[in-house]
Amino acid sequence: MGNKTSSPKEPVEITGFKFGSIYPNEGKVRPGYYFGNGKIMYKGLEIIKMPMESDFQKLKYGYLKSNLRVFYHGKDILGANPATFLTITRNNVGNLSKNNDKNQTFKKLNSVLGMDFIGNQKRIYFKDKVIHTE
Repeated sequence: MGNKTSSPKEPVEITGFKFGSIYPNEGKVRPGYYFGNGKIMYKGLEIIKMPMESDFQKLKYGYLKSNLRVFYHGKDILGANPATFLTITRNNVGNLSKNNDKNQTFKKLNSVLGMDFIGNQKRIYFKDKVIHTE
């Protein structure tokens, strides 16, 4: 990788809670979420915080949640419940639904799914869309 004269660019360390880091002076940003200079960023685009929003928590596979919202790839998932939202890997979809045909459908997606509850209603998400409720 590289030659004798090349040297890797060092990422800038961001103080405080950190999701990633940025590369300065070149206009490049790391993919994914990062927090720095009082901002939450996704692929270089700022996520505007709402009043009273806090407790940002990076989940795996492109998801992020705060005390008020859930995001997928930097996009707010409208109506998602951050208090109960979690990600589910393909290996754990076998009993998401009471309907075994649905479980097989979820496995065939070969993707991470999201899940939350509104009251007693379970909702399953594929990326940023609800694909199943029960």
